[in-house]
Amino acid sequence: MTTIIARAFRGVADDQHRLALMYKLGQRRDGVLIQQDLGQAAWWYRKAAEQGDACAQFSLGAMYFNGEGVPHDDEQAVAWFRKAADQGHAFAQLNLGRMYASASRGNLGTAYYVGEGAAKDDVQAEAWYRKAAEQGNAEAQRALGRMYEDGRGAPQDGLQAAAWGLVMTAVSTAFLCWLLY
Repeated sequence: MTTIIARAFRGVADDQHRLALMYKLGQRRDGVLIQQDLGQAAWWYRKAAEQGDACAQFSLGAMYFNGEGVPHDDEQAVAWFRKAADQGHAFAQLNLGRMYASASRGNLGTAYYVGEGAAKDDVQAEAWYRKAAEQGNAEAQRALGRMYEDGRGAPQDGLQAAAWGLVMTAVSTAFLCWLLY
């Protein structure tokens, strides 16, 4: 535990990310209790995120989106999600797709649909959903299929809608089989 803290203070991004997670969850490790402190979690996530840690960037974006340990700020959420998404972080890509595509608060995708945090842009939503879908994210596959079904962000295409629906079903079935065996 003290090693993680020491390395975090020396600037090791992996350990800064670990320490942020410990503060976010509140954990006992090696006999040391770290009380939950969302402000400290956000501070350590930022340290790791500024060094390019995609998971920390995603987590910091989520903290801004949810107003956990930092004030709610959709623009900051988008900025940090984009940094993580640009590095291939599938959940950040999914969240950007959601933010570009839908409208209800509490669902990241909704923000872009109505211009919350960024301008509504179905084409961007489709692009981010596709990136996450191609990495096997079932939720993004489902959303991409719906976009083709509705003709949002891409021409209406029943074949593409069905194909992404089948991919999502196959991924979900494979995951369920893995869980059961």
